[in-house]
Amino acid sequence: MRLIQEARPAEQIQSMFDSAYPHLSLDLARRMRRRSGDVWTATVREKKDGHIVSLGVRHYQSLAVGAALSGIPERFRRSS
Repeated sequence: MRLIQEARPAEQIQSMFDSAYPHLSLDLARRMRRRSGDVWTATVREKKDGHIVSLGVRHYQSLAVGAALSGIPERFRRSS
């Protein structure tokens, strides 16, 4: 497993996701909140019709991506 460098984590996460899941897309967004501080949202969608497959919301970018990846149903893990 490669460690993600701190300089450009979003670009590296995106490129690794694209190579692993060519039939899905990953959207990363940072949301500002007053009470709980900033949170990251990672949304996994199908490329062909845009339906949401999985969603992860955490305080750290990599944890949000991990939550979204762990929520992908088995039928979407392989391209068909």
